[in-house]
Amino acid sequence: MELREFRTEDAARICKWLRTEDELYRWSADRFNKYPLSANDIVENYGPQIESGRFFPLTAIDEKGTEVGHFIIRYPREDDDSSVRFGFVIVDPEIRGRGYGSQMLRLGIQYVKDHLDATRIDLGVFEENAAARRCYEAVGFREYGRRKCEMPIGTWNCIDMEINLEEEIIMFRDMRRIKQKITQEECIRILKEQPRGVLSMFGEDGYPYGIPLDHWYSEEDDKVYFHCAKEGHKIDALKVCDKVSYCVMDEGFRREGEWALNIRSVVIFGRIRIVEEDEKKREICTSLIRKMHDDEEYLQREMTNAFPRVCCLELTIDHMTGKMVNES
Repeated sequence: MELREFRTEDAARICKWLRTEDELYRWSADRFNKYPLSANDIVENYGPQIESGRFFPLTAIDEKGTEVGHFIIRYPREDDDSSVRFGFVIVDPEIRGRGYGSQMLRLGIQYVKDHLDATRIDLGVFEENAAARRCYEAVGFREYGRRKCEMPIGTWNCIDMEINLEEEIIMFRDMRRIKQKITQEECIRILKEQPRGVLSMFGEDGYPYGIPLDHWYSEEDDKVYFHCAKEGHKIDALKVCDKVSYCVMDEGFRREGEWALNIRSVVIFGRIRIVEEDEKKREICTSLIRKMHDDEEYLQREMTNAFPRVCCLELTIDHMTGKMVNES
């Protein structure tokens, strides 16, 4: 992938990527307030800003020269060259969830370093757009504020994120075999359907420590939850370092006439905290039990007898990838 300057003919392709009114507002917030958008709308919006010399629309192309993504870089303030903002970030919906977004953003960060004087980049993402937020976090963006954005379609919560280019930026590796990669939606489906995985931590004396655990993925906050004993090797390790990796595999399938299994797996990198709030702990334990059982009497018995002895853990996802491999 590489970046090139935006061309007027790119506008029509961008409009095709905006398939619904909801997608338009996720992409542009209140900048256009019109659906469907036309290519001319984009060109007319960009024209005067490009002439200012402080607005840089870029298009990402693949090795064949096909347009696969787009975003803009702008200076928000006339009197400040130290900070730029990314906006209008979009990837062709046919190839989303395969790493193109993070690759494009990494190129954008490098563009700022090579061509502009800014030492800080920020951007905004709507709260419910969990996949986009994870993509931004994977290349180093971190939340610094929240605000409400009022638009004709409704009032949405916006998360503002930033990177300080003078500080070390944590970037997760892209998957080497991109053809094996599965989408974020498939990753979430596996987390929801599969009951358990392996949680890996920094153990004692430099040895890694991995242990199988049941989990519950919450779509509401895009986090993974566990329950365990209040004491032990796992808790001691997490108190020393809260950074972990969590791996989940499905049961796999065989194609007709083949002996080898095709297995989908998900790997998460993130940070864990011990949940202290009693109401949240009850929600976690109840959801975990219901994921494994449909016996309400068992649920009530466990919540009465075992709940006081339980420790609950919350895994915040910094980066998540998935792939399908054939055992042969």
